[in-house]
Amino acid sequence: MPVPAIVPRGRPPRLHALTSLRFFAALAIVIHHGAEFGLIPAAALQRVDLSQGVTFFFVLSGFVLTYTYGEGPLAVRRFYWSRLARIWPAAAVSILLVPLLLPRVLFLPSGADGWHSFGVLLLCLLLLQAMVPIPDFYFAFNAVTWSVSVEAVFYLLFPLLLLALRRHWQLSLALVALLGLALVWLATGFQLQDFSANRLDSPGWHGLIYIHPLARLGEFVLGMLAARLFVSPVGGIWRARLKRWRWSGWLEVVGVMGLFLFNVGLQSLLLRWSIPLSLLLRHWLGAAGLAGLILVLACEGGGLSRGLRWSPLLLLGEISYSLYLFHRLVLQIVVNAHPMVLAWMPAVLRFPAVLLASLVISFAAWNWLEKPARLYWLQAKRVQLPR
Repeated sequence: MPVPAIVPRGRPPRLHALTSLRFFAALAIVIHHGAEFGLIPAAALQRVDLSQGVTFFFVLSGFVLTYTYGEGPLAVRRFYWSRLARIWPAAAVSILLVPLLLPRVLFLPSGADGWHSFGVLLLCLLLLQAMVPIPDFYFAFNAVTWSVSVEAVFYLLFPLLLLALRRHWQLSLALVALLGLALVWLATGFQLQDFSANRLDSPGWHGLIYIHPLARLGEFVLGMLAARLFVSPVGGIWRARLKRWRWSGWLEVVGVMGLFLFNVGLQSLLLRWSIPLSLLLRHWLGAAGLAGLILVLACEGGGLSRGLRWSPLLLLGEISYSLYLFHRLVLQIVVNAHPMVLAWMPAVLRFPAVLLASLVISFAAWNWLEKPARLYWLQAKRVQLPR
């Protein structure tokens, strides 16, 4: 049965503050990986779960897509094409660069034969790797593209999710929650082990709960629900009040600080138990807090959100996808493949140097790969450029 087209409304104004926020989420992931590669003391980050940057991207994706396309005049096929044009070209290049620039021992699948590696590479290029809960698959080649694979599944489900949330949002949210709990039950029932560098070719509950799109779907749906509240009549009334309220700037600051403290508390509480359920709850609770922060800043009623409209921050937000895709490759090159590149630098300057190099490469990739490829794909299908 064909999926119905999404029915129309005029394209809403762009929320610039949310564009800039993408950079800070990408930066959190860069810092997280910087600690993994030994460029930042891991002890300094023990209290903060920087992997929530990925959760932010999932929540923001659900919010922005629902805000932009929720009632817009866009057929589903065109929606799929525009989303593929947005994520696939840069992701594919980042995957293909890994075997060209790195020795085999530095990326997965490291111990496989040529045909197996080719099959895994093909799976990654099709953005299907997150569906296989085995590290040799979902972390293969450019490891960070597992989340792009998750996003691709979200895009595929988006039209159906939108219709479901319009009609019975409470039931839809409950079903998504049950789906996540079912994966926890599977991981527990089959006694799957946690991620281990010694079992990269075996399934584990990390692949089911941290990686699998159906386990992360709740974060995307919470973003969608936040957007539906934002554009609702009640949301419109509160947006108008916030813009007139003299203390709205303080509300934004309190929201950011509250989210930080919430993250610290969540990290301290749930990371004590390395079990599938605690990880799932961490994602869901973190996503709820991030959805609230997005709602506050999307109103653009205070100084913080207006500051996020600053042109340099908007540019950093635009290149954040490339920063996310290419920073780990930079880390692998300068830390593992060619350590002498950083050896002459004082330790305190090594991470800033990697970050600067990643930003330069990301700007080049955004300007000469992302934008041209996207425009070419959209013009080929005569699709209006989405926001």
